[in-house]
Amino acid sequence: MIDYRRKWKFIVYSVIIQKYQKLLLGKKIGALENFRWKWRIGFNHFSNKQYLEASQNLDFCCLYIVENADSPKLNALHIDFSFIFLTCGRCFLQLFLLQKDRVLLEISYKYYQHAIENMNLDLYAMFRLPQILVEFGRLLELYGAFESSLEIYSHILKNFPTSRVYFDAMYRSAVVGKYISDLSNGVKQKETSLSQCIDIFQFLLEALPSSINEVNEEKLVNLFYKLYFLERLYYICPPRE
Repeated sequence: MIDYRRKWKFIVYSVIIQKYQKLLLGKKIGALENFRWKWRIGFNHFSNKQYLEASQNLDFCCLYIVENADSPKLNALHIDFSFIFLTCGRCFLQLFLLQKDRVLLEISYKYYQHAIENMNLDLYAMFRLPQILVEFGRLLELYGAFESSLEIYSHILKNFPTSRVYFDAMYRSAVVGKYISDLSNGVKQKETSLSQCIDIFQFLLEALPSSINEVNEEKLVNLFYKLYFLERLYYICPPRE
């Protein structure tokens, strides 16, 4: 079955991209105008899921911001630099998921850091921050930095209890806790971690929030039973220190 919404969305973004590309090629423009049009082209490529094309323009824009951070003309544009860095980080993360090249993950990590560091200190930023931190935590999971990602999820749970991603952070903290438990050699630490993960999964299963989708719900059930029987096994036949 043809997804007509996706097809029309692709056409609309393609038309917008062509419009901005003509502006770039049609006349001689300065560096600042070049930055503006490349940002719009890159953003529309990203929205159109053309991540490779988007990465080239977005990477150029991010480097331009870093090199011209003190430029009065650049700051006079009143552009949210944090959002540009965030879009670029998301773009390289998607490229990593497609190509599995660790270098892309490192680039994404760098731009996520820039996005957080360049956020304005206002209410809108505080509303956006938990979502960005959840994405950053997932990136760290992919990188293999489980303890760092767990710290980020714990920070969200402690400081943003009313956030819409609160339960997602809780779910991810339990998943990461399981990974850390699997890697742990200490028996007591493993038992404590397993117990905490089971408590979280049980809580989420009893009052499953709408923010957790059906795929995660299925994973949630499977993880709960795996951990539950693993904990029973430790209780019946505890391993030696």
